Amino acid sequence: MKRLILVILTLALISGLMIGCSSPASPTTSAPGTTNPISSAPATTPVAEGKTWNLKYSHEQATTAPYHIHGHEPFAKAIEEATGGRVKVTIYDSQTLMKSNQLWEGVKAGTTDMGWLFTGLYPGQFSIAEASTLPFMFPSAAVGGKVTWEIYNKFPEIQEKFKDVKVLATWTTDPYFIVSRSKFYKTVDDFTGQKIRVPGGPPTDFIKAMGASPLSMGMPDTYLNLQKGVFDAMPVPSEAYTGFKLYEVAPYITYASTVAMYHAIIMNKTVWDSFPPDIQEAIMSVSGEKASVQFSGGVFDRALQEQGQLIAAGGGKVQEYTLPDDEKQRWIEKAGKPVWDAWVQARTAEGFTSAQQILDETIALSQKYAAGQ
Repeated sequence: MKRLILVILTLALISGLMIGCSSPASPTTSAPGTTNPISSAPATTPVAEGKTWNLKYSHEQATTAPYHIHGHEPFAKAIEEATGGRVKVTIYDSQTLMKSNQLWEGVKAGTTDMGWLFTGLYPGQFSIAEASTLPFMFPSAAVGGKVTWEIYNKFPEIQEKFKDVKVLATWTTDPYFIVSRSKFYKTVDDFTGQKIRVPGGPPTDFIKAMGASPLSMGMPDTYLNLQKGVFDAMPVPSEAYTGFKLYEVAPYITYASTVAMYHAIIMNKTVWDSFPPDIQEAIMSVSGEKASVQFSGGVFDRALQEQGQLIAAGGGKVQEYTLPDDEKQRWIEKAGKPVWDAWVQARTAEGFTSAQQILDETIALSQKYAAGQ
């Protein structure tokens, strides 16, 4: 019996020494020398070892498009780096997992864990969030990214529209210019009788106010429909113009800063809630304003700067026209301010008493951040 007690005491002493000598966990940091613009700074809270997650991430762009190269791919890698590899992200590009107009329900149901949301494909559903899509609102995508994230976090009625998911970032495109199969759009009268593809919401109201007939369809479907003459022209951001090679079928560009579109990255709520606080903190360290600015300025403004060389590399030839300031002012008077007022009236009628405040603050923030560029 004495021998048995001695053995037990010896084993206990050895176990205690082993526990006391184990190394504490170290904070997770990005790989040395990384140039990922969305990568986080070293985490202040260590990401503990343990369970891992493999997430599906769905979007519509091709892997050769600026959106994928400078937006989706760096964002997915930033999440993996920030979580010390405990969260892995597999990207399903080019609508291979689901169509863009199925993304909202797909994320809610868990068919995909996270994905790229384009609110213009859901007319009316996110109306109170879409002051940012009113015509002539932002001078650049980077400004739109800062403004939309700030507005989203300030107004609970906007957050309520996204309550069924976790929002990781919000932003806008650069202001859309107009591309056409056969002509420039130099005056308001050039829109009369035209069939123009445009997303839902305020952009549709803008095109109607300009005197044209709006058509709605997903961006991947626009190439063939332009080629077939189903519609005549479309407002488009540079990223999509080069990413979908629309210059091959719509070589006429009218540079007129019109509408910008509201985009977001959303995540399945159950998946988000399954993360412990350290993982949630790590993901948000590369999301929020940081990701919103990268997806806007880092994708759309960059695409506009690189547009000429991308078109040349693709063997395209385009003709370009820039709308003069006096004509732009006529467009604003005809289809800018009236659409703003109509948006406020419509949202107020829906019960959103803060609609005018949201519009006013969107304009004020746009001016503030534009002045700082």
